[in-house]
Amino acid sequence: GPSNWNDDLSYFDRDINMVYCWDEDGQSDVSGRPPGYFGYKFLESPGDPYDGTDNDADGMVDESRRDGIDNDGDWDPEKHDGGVDGLQNTGDEGEGDGIPTAGDQYDIREPGEPNYEWTDLDEADMVGLTGFASPAFGGNNSISNDHYVFENFLTPGVFDSANANSAGDYIFIYSSGPVDLPAGEARRFSIALLVGQNYEDLTLNAVTAQSIYERNYQFAKPPDKPHVTVAPGDERVTLYWDDIAEYSIDPISEKNDFEGYVIYRSTDPQFLDQQTITDAYGSHFLFTPLEMVGGAPAKFDLVNDYSGLSSIPYAGHGVPYNLGSDSGIRHSFVDSNNVINGQVYYYAVASYDHGDDSLQIAPAECAKQITINPESNELFLDLNTVQIVPRAPAAGYSVGGLTTA
Repeated sequence: GPSNWNDDLSYFDRDINMVYCWDEDGQSDVSGRPPGYFGYKFLESPGDPYDGTDNDADGMVDESRRDGIDNDGDWDPEKHDGGVDGLQNTGDEGEGDGIPTAGDQYDIREPGEPNYEWTDLDEADMVGLTGFASPAFGGNNSISNDHYVFENFLTPGVFDSANANSAGDYIFIYSSGPVDLPAGEARRFSIALLVGQNYEDLTLNAVTAQSIYERNYQFAKPPDKPHVTVAPGDERVTLYWDDIAEYSIDPISEKNDFEGYVIYRSTDPQFLDQQTITDAYGSHFLFTPLEMVGGAPAKFDLVNDYSGLSSIPYAGHGVPYNLGSDSGIRHSFVDSNNVINGQVYYYAVASYDHGDDSLQIAPAECAKQITINPESNELFLDLNTVQIVPRAPAAGYSVGGLTTA
């Protein structure tokens, strides 16, 4: 924060190509909000196919994403022979010809077939994180003073570890190189900005981001979000939602793995007061569902072979998802459990799936997002979230009805 900038520490992790910082005493300017960890990571660093070295220690020397070779042999004609657009059944150049087709690195319309050349991260002999410095902020230590920074802080193989124990106000300077870059060639790099509640959480997020990047952002997805509407009442709130989530197909398993709905209620638009379920490292991970009158969670799932705790825990977290109790599917719900008139409530109806045991895919739950404009405090509600204020009926109001003569 603005008054808590001079007690930062910094370090690096060459194994996962990450540099990071944290607060020495774990305190921030905002009460109850610890600052956590912050870092940068090379998801992809420049490759050098000319130095005769196995830079990324993958058993291949000078592999390249432009040499016309499937260096690691992971292109599969049964799955990947979709042509230069990377999509099956479009009849484009290279589709179904039994050989891998490379894309155009400068044309997003022609990415090429999966696991070959530009679409295969493993075909680059990446040099990784090769230097790190964390000098004090101020003076000549400015990114705009590029010649000074290059001469003093970008020496390959030099890693500054002094500021892991000496707190201050530091800047990050990290590098990857040098690499040969002949005229007409290109080298790619990609960087992720990471945050975590602690070091373990930051590292887990780094590993997860790397996995997603290497899969070209193709990973298991939760069901579609239901469309939610809401009606206020006297010490009660009624929610309604559609069934669009129940027809979702997971892109990895190619199955309809929809399982149910779960309802969350909070007085915080970010639902942070409901994120009370921790993982194996003690980090806040899962959200606690709304409790119905009688104490059961507001979770409504299919009556099928999936119930209770999932057999597949979340990778790196060590905790499983609760799939429900075969309670049956609903598309409406009345919340009357300690609902206070005049209080602003935020509700979310989240759809979730049961994952895939054969592919070791853990269950997935759709997001619930409410965005706040920091200048105007205007709320932007997602499809499956609502804001509501329950109220008593106006004086003299009576419910309408029919009478018989």
